[in-house]
Amino acid sequence: MSNSEKLRETQTGQCNIFNTCARNQENPVREASYKIVNDLRATFGENAIGFDKEIKKVDLKKYSVNPDLFGSNFEKKTSAIKPDSGIIFYRINEIKFILLASEAKKQGTNDIRIAEGKKKQAQGNAIERAFKNFSEICVLSDGYGITPYSLFCSGCDFEVGSSIRDRLSSMTRHMNYNEIYLKDLSYGDYRKRGSVFVRKDKWTLEEIFNINRRIAFLAAAHLLDKFKAYTKEQT
Repeated sequence: MSNSEKLRETQTGQCNIFNTCARNQENPVREASYKIVNDLRATFGENAIGFDKEIKKVDLKKYSVNPDLFGSNFEKKTSAIKPDSGIIFYRINEIKFILLASEAKKQGTNDIRIAEGKKKQAQGNAIERAFKNFSEICVLSDGYGITPYSLFCSGCDFEVGSSIRDRLSSMTRHMNYNEIYLKDLSYGDYRKRGSVFVRKDKWTLEEIFNINRRIAFLAAAHLLDKFKAYTKEQT
């Protein structure tokens, strides 16, 4: 099924994102994104809001307000940034301003293994993989004044007291988890941070939708205000 078909379904009610059909999807972050795109288009216009499944490295300049700062050191033209959510963007003139990039990582099965009488196994590396895309979004959103990235972590590796939680702390600049940190900190220059949501229990589709929707709408309002001098009427 194409992305456009999924977007239409969220409008027609054939598969509302909070019903059983959607809950059975493997990627709740992506499912939430389809609905968020619809809501953004209803507010800002059909042609203003776009969605990309990925960002190819050769296309990075299309998302940046500082394209001259990007080189062309790519081994393969197919290399891409692929966050779980896809990329929601606001098109202002020729720039695709990122409104949301989000990921969900589940890590840890030792609670189940212990209950089954099995030995613990080594903890995983889902966090390291998340940092890769976070770093890419930080580079692309340089000059935005915001960092529209969120990460949802669940599983026994993320329960309170686990050292795995400390591996995430630099993403929020060691500030509390489960808070939205959209605007960059300003101390002479801009310091970026992500919005990281952490707990043992799985994050529901509705929770992910509500948080990411707020991030995307706040990002749109901020970017329109910051770059309104460059904004053309969206048709």
